Amino acid sequence: MNWINSIEKDFLNKNSKLVYYKKGDIIFNEGYVCDKIGYIEKGEVSIVTSTYTEKEETITYLKSKDTFGDILLFSSNNLYLGNAICEKDCIIRFFTKNNLEVLFKDSIILNNFLKEVTNKALSLKKENKLLKHKNIRDRIMHYLYEESLNLQSNTIEFNSVISFSKILKELSKLKDEKLINITKRGQRCFITLLK
Repeated sequence: MNWINSIEKDFLNKNSKLVYYKKGDIIFNEGYVCDKIGYIEKGEVSIVTSTYTEKEETITYLKSKDTFGDILLFSSNNLYLGNAICEKDCIIRFFTKNNLEVLFKDSIILNNFLKEVTNKALSLKKENKLLKHKNIRDRIMHYLYEESLNLQSNTIEFNSVISFSKILKELSKLKDEKLINITKRGQRCFITLLK
C-alpha cells in the first residue's frame, strides 16, 4: 500500500501542494537541495545525469504513484543526483518537512511511510549488490538466485522473450553447463535454476 493512500483526502490536500508540469519541464536540477518529497499523481518523469564524457544517462524512470526525494529529504547530503524531466504532462504532489511533521503525528501514516522508504532503500541495496558482480554471467546467476528466493521457486517466469544478445549468449552457456534450464512457451520464457 502506498503511504499516501492512508491519508484522508481533505487532510492530504491541506498538507501538500499540487503542481502542474508540461512535457519537457524540469522539476529539479542535479546538485539542487532536496527540500520536499514529490509524489507523481499523473505522468512520467525521468531522472537523468551527464557522465564525465557529457553523455546523458537515465538513472531511473518514474511513473504515476512513484515518489522522489523521500530518501534524500532527511539525508545529511540532500542534493539531487540528477535532473528530473517530465516525459509527459505531470501532476506532482509535494510534501515539505513541515507538511510531513503534521502528517506523521498519525502513526499509521508514519509507519506506512517508513515501510515504503525502507523497502526502497533495500531495493537499492540489492541493486548495488547485483552490480558488485564483475561480469554479466555472475550478475545473471545472482539475479536468478535472488528471484528464486523471492518467488520461493527454482523457476522464474519472464513475460516476454529475452532479446539482448549478450544475455542470450550467457544464458545459453549457463544452460550448456547445466546450471539452468530454459523453456519457452510463446512469449513466455521460464528459467529454472538447477544448482
